[in-house]
Amino acid sequence: MYAGHEIGLVTDIVTVEEAAEIIKDVFQSYSSDPEKFSISQTIETKHIPSEKLLESRGTYQRDLGQMFKFFSNTDAVRSRRSIAKTLELVPSARPLREWIEMNKDSTEFREKLGFR
Repeated sequence: MYAGHEIGLVTDIVTVEEAAEIIKDVFQSYSSDPEKFSISQTIETKHIPSEKLLESRGTYQRDLGQMFKFFSNTDAVRSRRSIAKTLELVPSARPLREWIEMNKDSTEFREKLGFR
């Protein structure tokens, strides 16, 4: 049924800043219960323009960065992302905030985010 079709799976469309804010909100409220988890470091966000970040990378990373920047702004890519279609195909998929809240008790998940 889906052979030959390209399907962009997405449950949430957020910017990097919004994703950082969600992580910050979830873990700061979670750290208020010291029996569960304690954040011993301050969570802060820092905006680095993509052009500046790509300057310090290797050639292939700069090329990939430009490619992703181009494709993320085209209507062809935007039209392939459908939250409704994703939930139809993957009913267990969750929006970013809900997914982070579901996994915040996982030590492995917290370590991947840089929390110990």
